Amino acid sequence: MENNQKVKNPTLGIFDYFIDSITSSWWQILLIGILSLTFGIATLVWPNITILVLAIIIAIFAITFGIFGIATAFKVKSLKNKYKKIKSDFDSLPYDF
Repeated sequence: MENNQKVKNPTLGIFDYFIDSITSSWWQILLIGILSLTFGIATLVWPNITILVLAIIIAIFAITFGIFGIATAFKVKSLKNKYKKIKSDFDSLPYDF
């Protein structure tokens, strides 16, 4: 290998991807910063209302998460039963390839 050829370091590719992903979404980072600043100021100005709103948001999240959790549990159970049936069907096939 000649001295003037550069060997690419595969580890640096990770950093390239990271920098590309961060710089392409700078506006999202800015938006999060503005929203965080606004929420912080609102918390200082109206602490009681902020606590109430936060409690409502947490309650809505918990109810939604619970509903989807229950629905997912039933779906997973039915998938497991379907998988067992398909597996038993394949197990009964002869393996004469």
